[in-house]
Amino acid sequence: MSNLEVKIKQLEKKLLMKEESFQEERKEFQTLKTQMESDNTALYAENNKLSLSVKELQDKVENQEDLAERLKRLETAVAGGSGQLEAGGTPEEDLSEQMGKEKSIELTFGEDTSPHLLEKFIAHYSLVDRINKARGVRVWKKPDYRALMLRSSLRGAASEFVENAENIMLTTWVKDDQEIIVRLRERYINNAAIELRIIGFETAAQLDGEPLGEYMGRLQRLMEKAYATHPPFVKQVRVVWQFVNGLQDKDVREALIKEKWMEDGERAKSYDEILKIAETVVNSKVAAKATGQVKPRSAGNINAVSGGSTGGKSPRNRNKARFNNSPYKNGTKRDPLMCWYCNKKDHGGGWQRCPLREEKEPQWRPGSGRTNSGFPKAPRQ
Repeated sequence: MSNLEVKIKQLEKKLLMKEESFQEERKEFQTLKTQMESDNTALYAENNKLSLSVKELQDKVENQEDLAERLKRLETAVAGGSGQLEAGGTPEEDLSEQMGKEKSIELTFGEDTSPHLLEKFIAHYSLVDRINKARGVRVWKKPDYRALMLRSSLRGAASEFVENAENIMLTTWVKDDQEIIVRLRERYINNAAIELRIIGFETAAQLDGEPLGEYMGRLQRLMEKAYATHPPFVKQVRVVWQFVNGLQDKDVREALIKEKWMEDGERAKSYDEILKIAETVVNSKVAAKATGQVKPRSAGNINAVSGGSTGGKSPRNRNKARFNNSPYKNGTKRDPLMCWYCNKKDHGGGWQRCPLREEKEPQWRPGSGRTNSGFPKAPRQ
């Protein structure tokens, strides 16, 4: 047997041993997992028994306190010489009869986890808490008992939230009624408010007549409320993106996209740079409107709007020259694929796709009618 075969067998033996060891560890893990699940089940059952035991103890205490109160009233009546108790009793006697008797929690929470319902439930529980403390209910003085009574009023998702915290996370706050209220507030009131603030930012857009600077400032304030813990560069990207997305003026949006509002794949331009680009476009549109000019939508049509270089010929003369070179100048039927501007078909037809028109006269459009020759009228100057 060669050395290579010996090494192969040794490796196979080691691999087999490791596999057996892995199987043993896996069985041990399954055993521990089963034992843990059994312990959790037993703990949950014990907790239910404890709740029942506390309830029974509460009933016994109430009965004993009622007997003691009745005995005290009898002794007071005998000592006063009345010899008998009045059937009705005074309001003070009716109040003293309530002393020591626990006020129950009549509301529940959890089937509907709306924030306003939780606030209503907490207000009711606080009232019950004050009443029981004022009556001097002995067992009510213990936080763990109050926690059990509070948990008995929880339903659905709220009850599962507290039970999971006790069984899985093994937390201690489930034994204190005030801590439970704090956790319920965090889950069903604070988190809901955060979601509303996030929705408020994500749906924000520029209002009618709102200046660009105020719009940017409003987005920044909404960002701080919705994503307060995010890094500054992430906040900046979100604000600038929402600013561009919510603009009412399409020309400003196109200008920001053309100027690449994102400097790279992660960072956006500064707020000042974004506002400078946007305000430049707005100011140029206002100036063009004041002088009676049409606002150019791209750099390629600046000459057409401002009356710049026209190649040494008027538009009408250029149209006439193109028509003289047209094979359809004699009034024959026009080919539907023939361009109205350059009389060519090599760019797919249609004056909208004509590269010559985009280069020379981006704002040129066919007239409302045709000349006798069939060629469109020249654009107005």
